[in-house]
Amino acid sequence: MQNFNLENAIKTALVLSASDIHITAGSNIVYRKNKIVIKREDEIILPKNIDDMLKEILSEEHKNELALKKQLLISSNLFNLGRFKLSISKQRGSFYIVIKICDTIGKIEGFKYPQAIEELYKLKSGLIILAGPANSGKSTTSANILNKINKFQEKNIITIENPIEYLFRHEKSIIKQKEIGLDLNSHFEGIEFSFREDADVIYLDELPDKETIHMAIRAAEQGMLVIATLYTRDVHGTIQYILDSYPENQIRQIKLQLANSLKAIVCQQLITKDDGEMIPCFEIALINNALKRLIIEDKLEQINNLIVAYETMGMIGMEAYLAKLIREGKITKEQGMHYSYDSKRLNNILNNR
Repeated sequence: MQNFNLENAIKTALVLSASDIHITAGSNIVYRKNKIVIKREDEIILPKNIDDMLKEILSEEHKNELALKKQLLISSNLFNLGRFKLSISKQRGSFYIVIKICDTIGKIEGFKYPQAIEELYKLKSGLIILAGPANSGKSTTSANILNKINKFQEKNIITIENPIEYLFRHEKSIIKQKEIGLDLNSHFEGIEFSFREDADVIYLDELPDKETIHMAIRAAEQGMLVIATLYTRDVHGTIQYILDSYPENQIRQIKLQLANSLKAIVCQQLITKDDGEMIPCFEIALINNALKRLIIEDKLEQINNLIVAYETMGMIGMEAYLAKLIREGKITKEQGMHYSYDSKRLNNILNNR
């Protein structure tokens, strides 16, 4: 391929409604749509094509970082076509690129979440954890909550991201978006500066270590609303992950702090249907006095039963949500079983209508 055209590749991806573009030397361009790989029938990409593209789209600072580290994760507006997340690495001595196409704020506004999630933007302080595996929609849910705060409340919002995915405009709130490596050195540093910048809301796209977790809890205790994401699977595992990051001699104190600062945990995954449609599925825990006691008294194994007991208050377990989707005809029972964390529990729910 003599003249690789990135702009045309992105336009093709947008027409296909693809989520990712894979550009690898020695291969055709590959698009991903709903977890299905689509290979474009064109000439083979050469290492020089990729090198020339990187020279065109990267700043001098990013070129230097890539030369030093051999890998780079950034986000950028390209060709006035939208915002894209670029992951650049090396394989067999040549760079390859994965470009993730970010949804726009307009698309986010059109998505309907469960009522308990829709109401989270009204919280004034505390810690909200959004959990799930990679590509489960956590950043989209986060952006939805931040967008509502921005539109309906007068707040000082600070986001700390690696890299920035969604771009917000100041509406009722002011929103400052900071990128690791560009504006800050770490998530920990970002929270630390937020204390000095009179923040009302802090968003963290990850909690990479104990120090950052502790600082996030401290910010929530001091009256800020902290929204953070984790790669944990369910509510039980999310709380356990946080507690496990502390040494034994600090566990008693952190249980109290976590119980008093947590407001909600939302865990999610995306279900891919046979026709490629992707259906989000949620587990939602709203932290009440009963759940606080389970955290403090180290009875996390009772969390699933507690979520069931408080379903009328907006909580729901993953299996109950899957059962709901099955009954509504949005997914099949087989699909529900495949994505279930506890197939026996899901069967029991379906058999006890």
